[in-house]
Amino acid sequence: DKDRQIAALEARLRKLNAEVQQTEEVIKAKDHHIDVQKQAISYNVAQLRRLRQLEATASTARSALAACVARYRLAPDEPNPLPGLAPSPRLAGQDRAAEKPAAER
Repeated sequence: DKDRQIAALEARLRKLNAEVQQTEEVIKAKDHHIDVQKQAISYNVAQLRRLRQLEATASTARSALAACVARYRLAPDEPNPLPGLAPSPRLAGQDRAAEKPAAER
């Protein structure tokens, strides 16, 4: 009877050890998954920082371009800093009118 109890306890112990091993493998797999997710988050954070830098650079470039366009449209006789951009006809006409003596206007 004792041998049967010992055998049953040993079988139960083997089963519990197998469950422990299985649980450890699941934990290891989940830890690995967490590590991969952390790496992905770090990569995404770096990409977001880079995107913000690019957005700031683009904003600066847009402002510089707008200033350049405004300068050119206000002074159409100067060399064109942006080939393909025509001066504003309305502003160009106003500039020419301003150059004429008051008697000619």
